[in-house]
Amino acid sequence: MEVLELKANGNIEGKHFNDFIDLCFEISNYFSFTIRNFHDQEEKYKKFLQELQAYFYKKIKTVHWFCYGVKKHQPLEIYIYKANNEAKSVIKKYYDNLFLEDAINKNLRNMPEDLCFYYKNKVVIGTVSHEYICWLFSPNEQIKKRFQKICSWKELDCNEGNKFEQVRIDGNNHLAMDSLYFQLKLIQAVPKRFLGEKSLVALYYYIKGYYDGASDESYEYDGSNSYSDFLSKWDFSEFVYSYYNDAIASESENWYKVIMNHTNSQEQAFDKFYELLDEFVKKNELE
Repeated sequence: MEVLELKANGNIEGKHFNDFIDLCFEISNYFSFTIRNFHDQEEKYKKFLQELQAYFYKKIKTVHWFCYGVKKHQPLEIYIYKANNEAKSVIKKYYDNLFLEDAINKNLRNMPEDLCFYYKNKVVIGTVSHEYICWLFSPNEQIKKRFQKICSWKELDCNEGNKFEQVRIDGNNHLAMDSLYFQLKLIQAVPKRFLGEKSLVALYYYIKGYYDGASDESYEYDGSNSYSDFLSKWDFSEFVYSYYNDAIASESENWYKVIMNHTNSQEQAFDKFYELLDEFVKKNELE
């Protein structure tokens, strides 16, 4: 499956937005919006949800959805709707661009965000409004070309695409829906977007920041199959020491330093981390 990203600084608006929505509804059987508990649901916001209510399918509460992870105490609420012409008309009535920009000040409008589309329970169009992210998971070449006629895309080098694109609406999500694991797989595909460079040191401090933040929020392992602390729960450090047969390092060095000691560059160390991560996941049967 090919994965395309809307080009940087792009938005889809006006006639292009209408054409985009038409095509999304043509190839999808469901769509969704994200509702956050801090949203100020003004009259227009409530009226929009009321007009969509007739097409409501179900609601999912989760700490992660497409390209987006949150803390456990502030879960995302994903509202899933059936995709049909009536629902499409409601969206066109209230939205005129993909990323919810206000026409005057370019701020994010106070409306449900992160419009995503699904076919056979899997995401085909995923967006994060406030990050200006839009990815197309093209099911075939013909669909890809039709989207390329509407707006400009760039292809992503996503050898692991099937790992992180499997956002599903049927509840059949496993470790790929874990917030940190999902983010790590996403970073693997586009490291410069998240880290600024392809670097194991930068990735290590990203992971450290995640755990420091999780600790501040008392985000603990809850015994389920969503292992937000999977690296520490099964001790990734010990796995790395064992892989390199490096008993001395286990007393003094972190796992990322051990990997760097056995590679020749930051990029090579970055790639080796992901090779070890895949082995670690399989060894502990996390998938």
